[in-house]
Amino acid sequence: MKYLILFLLATSVAGFHQVFNNYLDHVHKNKNLLASSYSAELALGMLYVGAGGETAQELGSALNVTGREDVKEKYRAMLSSLPYPIEIANNLLVSNEYKVKEAYKAEVGLNFGATTGTLDMTDPEEAAAQVNKWVNDKTHGRVQKLFSSIGPNVHSVLLNAIYLKGLWAKRFDPALTEQAQFFVSATKTVPVQMMSMQARFRAEWFSNLDAKVIELPLKKSDLVMIIYLPNKVGDLNVLEDRITLRDSTRPKKRQFVNLKLPKFRISSKAKLKPVLKHFGIKTLFKRSANLSGIVGSEASNFYVDNVIQEAFIEINEDGGEVAAVTEPRTSPLDFIVNVPFAYAIRDEREVYFQGHVNQPVW
Repeated sequence: MKYLILFLLATSVAGFHQVFNNYLDHVHKNKNLLASSYSAELALGMLYVGAGGETAQELGSALNVTGREDVKEKYRAMLSSLPYPIEIANNLLVSNEYKVKEAYKAEVGLNFGATTGTLDMTDPEEAAAQVNKWVNDKTHGRVQKLFSSIGPNVHSVLLNAIYLKGLWAKRFDPALTEQAQFFVSATKTVPVQMMSMQARFRAEWFSNLDAKVIELPLKKSDLVMIIYLPNKVGDLNVLEDRITLRDSTRPKKRQFVNLKLPKFRISSKAKLKPVLKHFGIKTLFKRSANLSGIVGSEASNFYVDNVIQEAFIEINEDGGEVAAVTEPRTSPLDFIVNVPFAYAIRDEREVYFQGHVNQPVW
């Protein structure tokens, strides 16, 4: 059997992004989640460039593109407008029994910033070590090991890494961080490291969400982290069904906030094959897949076995200057993040990361 395994490493088409995020929210509803539909779209675009026939039609329909020129323009623009400090890298590694077409190398190099290489699949441990080194380098050591070995039936690995090392525009004072209780359910709490800050932020109550929403800006960037805090524990799943990730659910009002936010890390792994099938991407996973634009006629039995997204995020006090506290003229808005919550990292154009925290782990 010959197949392609696609790995997306994220360290956040309107319809595509919304359904993608909603699907993962439900599949991982009892776990912590970090996902990037933006990263997934880029990697699928790389496959589209090398696809033909029905395979290309299904990918094009899901990605809302109509031809290779459309793809080139769209994804060149996405990469050129990528905000600081997000980094993206792509790498297609193919078994040395195949040869990647030069035209494909040129297309993905120009439009996706991608490189291509070969793997000796007869040495599973060495092939895994080569992949793991690339993953470790591109995620700055955050994802150190993806494989222990790569089986001989895997003939190609497409890697798409998206990495964010963000700092808060207003740093939390570590001296104010203390242990607090986080309600994972109405009857169960767990201890967390709770950060504290009093400062002005865009923050509001949204009655249609039954939740408070706050934007926390990142340093030297147009990026913000948006936190969606449900009214009570147990309401996270309902809240996520209501979130559209459009500007209609972004707070506009600036006010003085008493913010308490737990430190957390998330290492999240999601199998994406079911959600991609939901979009009508089916031929890609069959022996009849047409990926002849990648390795020519040798692709007659060359298809995608699964799509897996690995993601990592770390939230702590680090940032710019500690927020200067001034006495507010009115009572501050309490924004106490002590129940499961949803979040997104975005700018004015795109949502780059999205997920939820059911139990903060540090």
